[in-house]
Formats: sequence, structure tokens, C-alpha cells
Amino acid sequence: MWDGHSFYQAKLAEQKQRHAKYQNTAYNLEPNLKECPGGLRDMQVIDWVAKRHLHTHRLSALIEKEFLSEDEYIQLKGAVSHLWRVRWALHMVAGRKEDRLLFDHQRTLAHLFGFDDDDLKRNVERFMQGYYQSVAAIQQLNDLLLQHFEESFLANDEVNTVEILNDHFQIANGQLEARSETLFQDNPSCMLEIYVLFGAHENIKGIRSNTMRQLRDNLELVDESFRSNKKNNSLFLDIIASRYRLSSILRFMKHLGLLGRYLPEFGAIIGQMQHDLFHIYTVDAHTLQLVENLRRLWLPEYKQKFPISSQAIRHISKVELLYIAGLYHDIAKGRGGDHSELGCVDAQAFCEQHGLSKRDTELVVWLVRNHLFMSVTAQRKDISDPEVIWEFANYVKDQEHLDYLFILTVADINATNPTMWNSWRASLMRQLYLETKRALRRGLDSPIDAEMISDEHKQRALEIMIERNADIIEAENIWNTIEDEYFIRSNGDEIAWNTEAILKHQPSDKPLIAITPLGGRNFSGASKIFIYTLISKHLFAVTAATFEQLGLTILDAKISQTSNNYTLDSFVVMDSTENGTDLHLDKDKIDLIRNTLMEQLETPSLYESVVQRHTPRILKIFNSPATAHFVSQPEEVWSALEITAPDCPGLLALVGQFFMNNNIMLHKAKIATLGERVEDTFYITEENGDLITDNNRMNDICTFLKEKIDRFSKAMD
Repeated sequence: MWDGHSFYQAKLAEQKQRHAKYQNTAYNLEPNLKECPGGLRDMQVIDWVAKRHLHTHRLSALIEKEFLSEDEYIQLKGAVSHLWRVRWALHMVAGRKEDRLLFDHQRTLAHLFGFDDDDLKRNVERFMQGYYQSVAAIQQLNDLLLQHFEESFLANDEVNTVEILNDHFQIANGQLEARSETLFQDNPSCMLEIYVLFGAHENIKGIRSNTMRQLRDNLELVDESFRSNKKNNSLFLDIIASRYRLSSILRFMKHLGLLGRYLPEFGAIIGQMQHDLFHIYTVDAHTLQLVENLRRLWLPEYKQKFPISSQAIRHISKVELLYIAGLYHDIAKGRGGDHSELGCVDAQAFCEQHGLSKRDTELVVWLVRNHLFMSVTAQRKDISDPEVIWEFANYVKDQEHLDYLFILTVADINATNPTMWNSWRASLMRQLYLETKRALRRGLDSPIDAEMISDEHKQRALEIMIERNADIIEAENIWNTIEDEYFIRSNGDEIAWNTEAILKHQPSDKPLIAITPLGGRNFSGASKIFIYTLISKHLFAVTAATFEQLGLTILDAKISQTSNNYTLDSFVVMDSTENGTDLHLDKDKIDLIRNTLMEQLETPSLYESVVQRHTPRILKIFNSPATAHFVSQPEEVWSALEITAPDCPGLLALVGQFFMNNNIMLHKAKIATLGERVEDTFYITEENGDLITDNNRMNDICTFLKEKIDRFSKAMD
């Protein structure tokens, strides 16, 4: 028979192991209401520990034994009852035992629980917000009760060491505690002061459960008068400036209910989900993860993954402004309208209430308004176009705004969905940052000189090839055949790699296919595939279909032509299979790609057989109509066609087929997969190279392409 200590530790380890299986978060997109943190299993842990140490199986008995207050009991019972109702309904809907709140079940359950407005997406979000609030309550009280059990039954043998911090607080055996049982009632500001101390003392392990309970019992004192109190405003800014554990402190404050009471606008987003596959956390969980990501940039172990951000954050003047912008960047989600604009109002009110200077307030508000601007520019626009860089640089104005926005954007992307940050997105952000930095140094009044940029790229390529003893005369002969846009939009490293591959290619009458990791071998994830072959109108369609067959996702495509009827096609791809690995580490996969591409390019009639593939269950749920429209560019070298569509396997091959059948020449593609949908931009011309400007022609392209995509996506259901 286990002793009490061993039993408790075993149950605690069991719970930690179970939580780790679900990434230690209750806020998964399709949560398991039994096994996830805050789920029904967490209540069973409380039951087991209560039976072992208190010899009771009744939750209400914990009130008599002073382990639960009556309010806590009511809250816990209500949350558990809500989960049982959801579980029963889930079993009815699924027609079997099912504990996973799958997307298709969420929609039906939302209707059953009375959320039946016309806005289906909003109905699901409201239903799930209730679920997340229930599991958050269970998780919080589970943590509090287990800590109380440990302090009451397992810590009796500890030597009592006490360090008095001030009149209000002391550290007892590493735990911060109030020195008076009525401290928060007598001095409500201490509810913030305790977290100021927690963030100032590295040696504090946590806050004692009796102090946490006292704090919970006095949350109603955090009212409008409390929020407008200048002393409390100053204390909250001290928390934001914490030397230690800021992200943990904000999470503790959220779980306790204090953060949502002090910032009611934050309280409104607690448990607010977004019914899509792009945002994998609730808005509040995402927000606090963003703050944690900002803090991580100070740690040495993150310098290699985020080299520019880690350096930039050390040079900004007031890092706490980043934390405030992070707290408010999504504060208006769920209200309808433009959340960036609506959030500016709340951010400005916070800054003014807390006494920030006019300059600091303007910077925070600017960051909230533009927190999506850099990622959209990097992923949706042609940042190899000098005009796009100049336009972006003119918007950010100076290096300070660029640094703040870059750091916030990197933290935001990584907090939205960890799988979104890969070597490709890192390279896009790095390119946009460095090119903008260069434009700012050159001066915003200096005109863009495309010829100068082309010459710089060529010079860099020459330096690389000279170091490798390449035949420079032959290289320049090749360059003389390639259109100018190639040298403007390709950097020196890429030009050198392409040129050397062409120089070494044998036999020259066969397509050249070269593969290398993106950014060199220090970057994982994406790879570059370069194809040099005779011009063919079916080339993109065949290549896209072949990549789809091989389980490769296209992230970017650039197509240039030569005067001697050759095409230089550059693709950035990632392995999209479940067991995807870095291509440069898999020689067999590289050989398979080369051989399959070679076969398909030489026999293009085969490509239509490899377009379609099974659509995953989760993507079918979010099937929605496609959109297509032309957009203007800073300098129209090509016409830009934007497409938004469900992320169906084979979509790019379908688009390539459409271009081929309608005599459209593709020059560049920007591919952005955002959860269940894609937002792709194709830079195209007529087959003879002319811009597509006729309105009837543009309308026909958009209408017919949209219809083709919609038919295709429905057929994949």
C-alpha cells in the first residue's frame, strides 16, 4: 500500500503526463473534454486525492474541511455539470462513445445548446467559449486544491524559513504569502503588489494556496474605481516591467480572474476561439503566448532560431511597449469589424489611463493597428520587387518602427500556430526586414534604381563563383540571354547557384533539375528546386501536379525566360506528408523527385492523372466558395491575380491547367496556406508578355477560374 506522499506524487505525475499529451493546454481546436487539462479526468484526480487524504468522496465535504469555499464549490460544480451535459450531447450526436469535440460535432452541439443565429461561425465560437471557460475553472481549482493538499499533508516536515519582504508579504519556504488574513480586503492594491514582488524576486517558487484563495475571494474589489486608481495603474506597469517570469505572472493572473477584472477588454476574449484551422489557440491563450515569445527572445537558446529578432529586441528603447502592444493586438477579436482598428481604441485608452507619454502611446497604437501589415506584405506581396520594398519602407518611416513591428510580427506568427514558422517564412521575414532596413539607410527620398539592384546582385554572384573557380566568361554568356527581371528579383546566392548548375549540366538536351535546402544547410524545412528546360506552356501545370503527387507543397514559384527559348523555374517547396523530413537529408526522396519530374516533363500528357488526392476530413468541414480578383501593383510589370480558396490537394495543378488552357503566362506565384484556406497571388501576363488590362478578359478569367475551383473542391468532398 502506497503511503500518502507516494500516492499524491503518483497522481500528480499521472496528470502531468496526460496534460503533456495535449500540449499542456485546454485550448486545443478539437479538445478531448475528458483527457485535456481542465477536463473530467482532472476532477477524478481531485476525487482520488480527497478519498486518500480526507476519506471522503463528496465534493461538498471539502467545504466542511475548509479545502473549498462555498463560492469555489458552486463554480466547480457548475463547470463539471456543464462538461457532463456537453459529453452526453456529444455521445448522442456521434451515436457512440466520443470525447473529442470534433469540428463537425461542434456545429451541431452549438445548435443544441441554443446558439442558432444566422452566423454559423459565431455560434460555434460562442458555444466553445462556454466550454473553454468551464475547463479553465476546473483547471484553476484543480491546481489550487492540489497545492492545498500538498501544503496541508506533505509539507509538515519542512523547516519553516520565513523572509519578510515588507509590511504586506513574506516568503515562507520559497512561497510568497500575505502576512494578514484580511490583507486584500484592507488594501486591495496588494492584489497587484503581490505580482510585482513575484516578478522582482527570482527565488520565489510560487504563491501559497491560502493567499491565492484570499485573493480570489476579494476579486469583486477590482472595480472601476480600482482600475482608475493611479497607484494601481503604476503597479500594473511595474508588473509589465517584471524582471522575472512575466508571461507566467500574466497566466496566473488570468487563471485567477484578476487580469480579466483589471482589464475587462481582456476578460471578454478569455475562451474566445476562432472557428478555423489557422488559429490553434483561443485569443487569450494566443495573446499570452505572444508575450512569452517576446520574453524568449532574450534567452541565449533562442538566438539561433531568431537571430534578427534576438538582436533587435536588445536595441529597442522600451521593451515594455512591445508587451503592451502584444496584450492589445487582438483585444477586439470577436466583436465584428476590423479588430486592428477597434483594438487601437482600447490600446489608446489603456496608455492614457496608465500615464504613457504621447510618443509611447502613438507607437503602441501604431503597432496594434499594423500588427498584420508586415506578415501580409511578406507572404502576399512580391518582396523581390524594389517598388514593394520602397512602398513598405515609406509606410514604416524609420528603423525604430521597423524593429518594433518586426519583433512583434515574429512573436505573433509563432504564437498563432507553431507549425506556421518554418525556414520559408523565416526567410521571407528576414528578406523584408533587411531590404527595408537598406532602403531606410539609403533614404526614402532616393528613387528605386532597378539597374543598380540588378548590378549588385550580379556582382555578388560573380564573387561567389570566382571563389568556386567557375567559368565566368561562360556564366556571363548565359546571363546575356536571361531577361532583366530575373536579376532584379533574384539575390546573388540564387543567381550563382542557378548559373553553376547550368554550367555543369549534362546532357544539355535534358531538363536540368537541381535541389538545395533553403538558405543553406542551417535552415530546416523548406527546399529550393530549380528547373532549367525548354519553354513549354504546360510546364507549371505539370510541375505542380508532380509535386502534389510526391507530397510536396509549393510555397513560392518564380519563372523567367531566356532569349534562346529556355525557362528558369525556381520553386520553394516543403514535404507535406505526415512523416515529412528535410529534403536535403533524404537522398532517396531527391532521386525520386528528379526522376519523376524528368518523366512528367518529357511526357506532359501524363500529368492530369496525378492532380487529385484525398482531402483530409478536417479540410472538408471548412469548404467555402473561392474568390478571384485582380489587384494593382506599385509598378505593373505583371498583372496580379489573387485567389482565395479551400486548401484542396491538387489546387495549384488545377490553376496551372487553367492558365495553360487560357493562354496565360505565369511569371511568379506567392502561395500562402492559412489553416483551411489558401490565399495565393499569381503574377501573370498574356502569352505574348502583355499585361492583362481588358476588363472583359479580366472578368472572364476570374469568373471561370472561380467556377472551376468550386467544382473541383466539391468533387473532393
